[in-house]
Amino acid sequence: MASRIQYTKISCEELQSDIIESSSGASYYARIDFKSGSYKIINAKRRNVIKEGFSKNRNVLRRMVRRELQKLGVKLEKEFKKSGYATTKA
Repeated sequence: MASRIQYTKISCEELQSDIIESSSGASYYARIDFKSGSYKIINAKRRNVIKEGFSKNRNVLRRMVRRELQKLGVKLEKEFKKSGYATTKA
């Protein structure tokens, strides 16, 4: 089932996503801290950090969370247009 990431505001500088399940059955949630410019993807059951990253740009942080969740097997709906940001050749 494809879904979108829903965030709730913890404080004026922090966001936390709702719990999202991957196709394998694992549950994750993301926490974004705009003050330090970092994000963490946390396993909801074990409470351990799976992935983390850093950027000062708020939109980049949200995109990074989205991409890492997709790599972990979470099916998400399209939220960003390809024309919305620059692409690089890999």
